[in-house]
Amino acid sequence: MIHSKLTVFFDQAFYRGVFERWTPTSYQVARVTFGTQPPSAPQLQQVIWRRWSTLQWTTPAKIVVSETHHRVKQRQRTAQRELKQHGARQRATVMLKTEHRQNLQLKKQRQRQARVQHAAVVRQKQQAKRRGH
Repeated sequence: MIHSKLTVFFDQAFYRGVFERWTPTSYQVARVTFGTQPPSAPQLQQVIWRRWSTLQWTTPAKIVVSETHHRVKQRQRTAQRELKQHGARQRATVMLKTEHRQNLQLKKQRQRQARVQHAAVVRQKQQAKRRGH
């Protein structure tokens, strides 16, 4: 069973949405930027219906979810608590930041490899020029 949640919040100049989805064994997060105006309900539905399959989810993190049944009042209290919070949930932000850092490290490694390969090609060309025929 997959559970999902969308949190919309105002971050600096834009309204952003954080999608969270979790199964009994994993947890993933995706981020969407809506714009400067608050999104309406039809806009949110369109994002969910049209862009759900193209969202860039983070790599799944393994978690353990306890299957407890909460009472109605307890669910209402937790919903009210989450409405009072500003921004995304702590776990979602941490996941997005770690994924961003990993992507930056991969990008730096690829750039370094490309630079080394380019330097090797240039070196070979220079050596071929010097040999003379």
